[in-house]
Amino acid sequence: MDPATTRRTLLGAGALLAAGSLVRSARADEGDAKPAAEADSGGKAPKRLKILVLGGTRFLGPAIVDHALARGHEVTLFNRGRSNPEMYAHLETLKGNRGAHADARRGRPAAPVDLASLEGRTWDVAIDTSGYWPEFVEASSKQLAKQVGHYVFVSSISVYPSFSKSAEEITEETSLGDLKPREEYKGFDYGAFKALCEQACEKHMPGRVAHVRPGLIVGDRDATRRFGEWPLRVHRGGEVIAPGNPEGHCQFIDVKDLGRFCVHLGETKAAGAFNANGFDSHLSFAEFLHGCKAAIRTDVSFTWVAEDFLEKQKVRPWRELPNWIPAEALAWVNVRKAIAAGLAFRPICDTIRDALAWELKQKAAAEKAVADGVEGARPWRWAMTPEREAEVLKAWHAHTLAPPAKPEGK
Repeated sequence: MDPATTRRTLLGAGALLAAGSLVRSARADEGDAKPAAEADSGGKAPKRLKILVLGGTRFLGPAIVDHALARGHEVTLFNRGRSNPEMYAHLETLKGNRGAHADARRGRPAAPVDLASLEGRTWDVAIDTSGYWPEFVEASSKQLAKQVGHYVFVSSISVYPSFSKSAEEITEETSLGDLKPREEYKGFDYGAFKALCEQACEKHMPGRVAHVRPGLIVGDRDATRRFGEWPLRVHRGGEVIAPGNPEGHCQFIDVKDLGRFCVHLGETKAAGAFNANGFDSHLSFAEFLHGCKAAIRTDVSFTWVAEDFLEKQKVRPWRELPNWIPAEALAWVNVRKAIAAGLAFRPICDTIRDALAWELKQKAAAEKAVADGVEGARPWRWAMTPEREAEVLKAWHAHTLAPPAKPEGK
């Protein structure tokens, strides 16, 4: 047996054990600081806080709100009341508009900023899950500067311009690059705009802002399918295309872990930038896929297909095979500062199962809508259809069995 194959097999078989070691470890040189999961999972917070959540009803928002409520905090939401308005009907929701970034991105006139409902109120902590446009964050952070004690801004690792252009390790000290004044950006620049949003918060609340920089957020309520497609594909069983390098690193953050961390930063009034991604040690793509297999327990096998072959087959990176980028040069994001500040990780199998449960729910809902003839309903679509995957696998097996090509001229 090929030694490399043997090593990959062992990696896969021990995926959950390795992942468990990864997610529970806090290295000795981090001191005795308790991770968030240990510090706040045992009950109510020592002090009940008044928390304002900007957003709150989509993906990360519920993870923050649910954990804050479990800790005994008083939660107020501020949003437009359009997304899942029934979700927290029992909570106070202040209606307003900090600027419709979604409309602006689509070339529509942005709705006027309306922060009137915030006036005359105070909170211990504000957690901003919905800041994308610098001018809108500028307005809301200026408004709240005298009304909140601490501000937690959900930013992104995309603030680092080198993230997708090199294989360097990224820390909170890594340069954010040369940022231009807002008016010099003609289109929407996600990474630069998040960095400018951070600056706007710091401008109005210096020393009172925690800038949380997550990577790929995954798990329950993830509508993007950038992660959940893999557990769903493993659940289907059979032979699965595994792209590129099995040893390539794989980083993501469970939405529930991120929600806990945001609340924890508000409770501890921690300030500064924190890379919030997983994990303390490297997780390989092979370990992740075999973790899916072990967590979901289906009869599945992985066939590692070379990147250049996938490109020749015109397999679309990220779309047909999520989380795969050819000739990977993504930087590794160091999260040890966040871990020292309280970031902790659920077992990876829990994240995988949450993602699968959400995907199956959405798949069932889509299929039912089609069956019921709901107007506008669309059939469920796999990132890569079973027929397309079988076609690529057949071509790969034929390629690997073919005799080597003769050198030219001989």
